[in-house]
Amino acid sequence: MNVFRKRPLSLILCIMLGGFSLFIDADIVVSLSVAGLSALVFVLSFVFKDLLRGREVITRFACLGLAVSILLAVWFSATLNNDDWIGKRASITGEVKDVKPTASYATALTVQTDTINGTRYSAKLLVTIDPSEHGGAFVGDKVFLSGIYSAFESDDDSFDARSYYIARGYNGRITSVEEFLITDGNPVAEPDVLTVIQSNITSTLMLATNKHTGGFLAALIMGDKDYLDPNTTLNYALIGISHILALSGMHLVILSEAIRYVLSRFKINKKIILLVSTLFCLLYMAVTGFPASVVRSAVMLTITNGMFLLTGVHDSYTTLPLSVVIILIFQPHAVFDISLWLSAFATLGVLVFAEIDKKQEKKERGIIASLLFAVWQSIFATILAVGASYILMLWLFDTTSLIAPITTLIFSVPINFLIFAGIGILILHPIIPTIGLPIIWLTDTINEVVEIMASWQWAIISLDFIAVQVIVVIFAVFFYSILILKIDRFKTAVAISVCLFLSSSVVGVILTQSVRYSDSFMLLPNSSTDMMILKDGGNVTVIAPGAHNDDAAYENADTIIGERITCVDNIVLTGYSFSTVEYLGTLLGEIKADTLYVPEPHSTEELGIAEGIADTLMTYGTDLFFYEEKLGLSFGEYTYRMVDRNVYRDEYTDCVFMLSSGDESYTYLSCGATEKLAATSKILAYSSERIIFGSHGSGYSSSHRFSLVSDSICEIYSFADIPLSDTSVAYYEGKEVPITRISTPYELYVK
Repeated sequence: MNVFRKRPLSLILCIMLGGFSLFIDADIVVSLSVAGLSALVFVLSFVFKDLLRGREVITRFACLGLAVSILLAVWFSATLNNDDWIGKRASITGEVKDVKPTASYATALTVQTDTINGTRYSAKLLVTIDPSEHGGAFVGDKVFLSGIYSAFESDDDSFDARSYYIARGYNGRITSVEEFLITDGNPVAEPDVLTVIQSNITSTLMLATNKHTGGFLAALIMGDKDYLDPNTTLNYALIGISHILALSGMHLVILSEAIRYVLSRFKINKKIILLVSTLFCLLYMAVTGFPASVVRSAVMLTITNGMFLLTGVHDSYTTLPLSVVIILIFQPHAVFDISLWLSAFATLGVLVFAEIDKKQEKKERGIIASLLFAVWQSIFATILAVGASYILMLWLFDTTSLIAPITTLIFSVPINFLIFAGIGILILHPIIPTIGLPIIWLTDTINEVVEIMASWQWAIISLDFIAVQVIVVIFAVFFYSILILKIDRFKTAVAISVCLFLSSSVVGVILTQSVRYSDSFMLLPNSSTDMMILKDGGNVTVIAPGAHNDDAAYENADTIIGERITCVDNIVLTGYSFSTVEYLGTLLGEIKADTLYVPEPHSTEELGIAEGIADTLMTYGTDLFFYEEKLGLSFGEYTYRMVDRNVYRDEYTDCVFMLSSGDESYTYLSCGATEKLAATSKILAYSSERIIFGSHGSGYSSSHRFSLVSDSICEIYSFADIPLSDTSVAYYEGKEVPITRISTPYELYVK
């Protein structure tokens, strides 16, 4: 295909984009060294121009563009944070731009400031405050505050906090706020025009249909996800079509092409149609709040239309990188926006398909043959769109959907129809109030099908296997060689690329399922709650003792996904706390679960929490089962039985339970159980062979140490310090009973 040799400007723009994006976080010495080397090659191109054989111009521009882009990356990176303030107390004066509650009962304020510690510094900051101490702030308030200034950091692979916030224009965050003063209140600030338009559109859609369908349509048309339930979002993500719900260039292209088609039916001049289409792109971009992916598409369409109006031709391979460059010029923070790059790479894949399609020999086909060929082309185009961004997905994500190309193909048509239907509802609802009723049925049907597909455990593959990563890298080399090199056997190269793409999926699903089907018992401690994963013959059960709150839910979800599991068969809770409902809402928004097991409620408070649990599970499609304590639950070869637990006491969920498989048995004790429950007698009564001392509960101190001496105990495990007396420790050491401290995921093989 040799695209870049035919389009040298596109090559230069891609080199500049690569230099800016790849070196924005690089070590400054490395960045300046590469920039200097590029400048040196630029100078040498004038000395050894005979060696370049007529390519000296493109070489010079490429080297100069790379050097300039790297220097811009270094400069922009230096402006993101002031290192002199990081970790120190900063006094801020600014204006509140947004107010949102957080998962940890705090409030997150977006504050735009021009002054930090008396120094002129323009920054957008995320301020976390305790509403009970510093609450009452509204959008538009002028505030003074003092807190610890810190940069955004990513603590794990599941959520890149730095990229997420910087892509949205934040410079840093303020925590540990001690002083907070509203200097000029504005509690009744008038909403801006954009907010009013978005609110009116969403309200109209919900009035014409219902809250669920209207919220779904608002997400498709406006990117307003406030009324989109988390279970729907999770289902679409699991089958690889979350991009359909995210406001993207696809929506803009669909609506723009529809306008072109309608206007062309009226025999309107083509240039006028392009002008109207361009104006619509600009209006849609503004109304939706300038999301990066929409801006990219709007800029690309505007440039394409403009080139056609002026010259009568257009070059998509050049306008694609040019549109990204223009976005970064006006909004450099967008370099951290993952959706922008995924959208751009996917568009590149579609352009590659269009180029390949041009080379196909046009043949006369029958109706059935034409239909099958069209289906094949759609599948092939989708594979190339996904494949173009495959290497980026490997870099950013741990998992992907095996069926993403197929689901994208299947659901694109009905989703496109819903976008048009939503526009029709907005126009015709005042005339025909019931026009939205059929759309409710269609939306519910689509979401039901998505729910079923999301429950297919084999549909999710892990990308963090070495074998999968190697195949994906080889695939990327073959795929991009089609763009860069002049390949004699073009069709063979394309076939190899497709085969590599498919083989990576096959290898990925085999390895992912092999992990699921490995029989094991895993202990997974983290800072909020202990957790156990039981795997037996593909059945996955999660036992989640501990404090039930949002932090624990996120940590549990991250830990489970880290074990290459996204769907579990059973979740077992060992008790109730005041935030159990919130915990489940967060956890099930990240992890699919078939059944939830909760102890039978033993008090009025627990009964009320149980009712809240039942209401929450209706949203997520998870079955609820109340188990009677001491009778036992069977999960494959494992048997779970509650030994003792405390009845509802706010956040405390002290418990003792047993796990057995074959001839082996384990008894788990929360650290609070060693103090609050009659743990010693319970263990001796059940003659456990192995003891697990948990870290969660009402807290641990050395004063809670107790004596436990039993000849039946052969192993002792602990998530925290061993809460045994010196006499007990000496006894077990004398008996050569191993005592294991668990600080990382620990795997046991149970016979």
